[in-house]
Amino acid sequence: MTADLPPTGPGPGLRSNPGFDDVELDRRTALHMRTARLVLRTLRPSDADRVSSILSQPDVGRMLGQIHLPYLVDEARRWLESHEEERARGTAYRFGAVLDDRVIGCADIGAIAEQTGELGFWFDPACWGQGYAREAATAVVRFAFAGLEIRRLTATRASDNERSARLLKTLGFRETGQRQAWSHSRRATVTQIAYDLIAPAGPFGLPGAPA
Repeated sequence: MTADLPPTGPGPGLRSNPGFDDVELDRRTALHMRTARLVLRTLRPSDADRVSSILSQPDVGRMLGQIHLPYLVDEARRWLESHEEERARGTAYRFGAVLDDRVIGCADIGAIAEQTGELGFWFDPACWGQGYAREAATAVVRFAFAGLEIRRLTATRASDNERSARLLKTLGFRETGQRQAWSHSRRATVTQIAYDLIAPAGPFGLPGAPA
């Protein structure tokens, strides 16, 4: 898969890492990766309708405390339009997970500073239970450690989000504490569980799986 513009070398914060060759960059640091079943690509403003549709589903949106429900198309478009500047600054890299030319979710690394970043992910409930979130998150974590040379990843989940708990455990994250935070989507204070994952000495891979 090629990027929208011809590759011209790594953008800000990216490394030419021989252990992570399956990332293609363009001069705006747009990104594409392939996994066994998915294409992970830069989300675009043209994806706003699809993003709004997924995040407006209560089972998804209520787990994301930063958004309001329903998540309107204009709000989705403004968020998507901010991604190019984030990539240019090296503060966030957000990948749309695409299956059969249709966006089914997102996995991203945000809040990047001082070799630390935050993992996030969300997927269409119609695609739950098929391993797509694990497949995408594994690739994005590997990208963070090998492509960005991040040394520590964090993540948070709502205390009632057991699906995210299972995925974070599968990825090797460890629980580090709890906090109370306001959820815009629920219009209530919720308990969040915090996690972290330290970069391994060798290539990142799921326990018991090849890197």
